[in-house]
Parts: sequence; C-alpha cells; structure tokens
Amino acid sequence: MADYEVQCYLCKKKFKAMAGTKIFKQVKQNRKGMHCCEECKWKVELEARLNFGRRLL
Repeated sequence: MADYEVQCYLCKKKFKAMAGTKIFKQVKQNRKGMHCCEECKWKVELEARLNFGRRLL
C-alpha cells in the first residue's frame, strides 16, 4: 500500500494520506493542490457553520 506525506496548508504540519481515504484520492489527482489535515478541516467546517447560522439571524 502506498501512502502520501502531505503538508497542511493551514497549520503547516505534515500528515499522512492513507490509501483508501478521500484525501488520498484528492492528493493522487492533484499532488500540488492545497490540502489540509483532519483537525484543520474540522475547524474550517465549524467556522463555516457558525457563520452561516449568524447570517440567518
């Protein structure tokens, strides 16, 4: 099995993209793209939900 070691564009930490995951497929298709780790992805999604909720009020 092949794994990719990718640098998160938000926190600049390196993380592994394991074979069979969604991020692995994205890295395989676009090696030089902007990819983020699970922790940063969660933070971005949370912030987006909070901002969306604020707009509805």
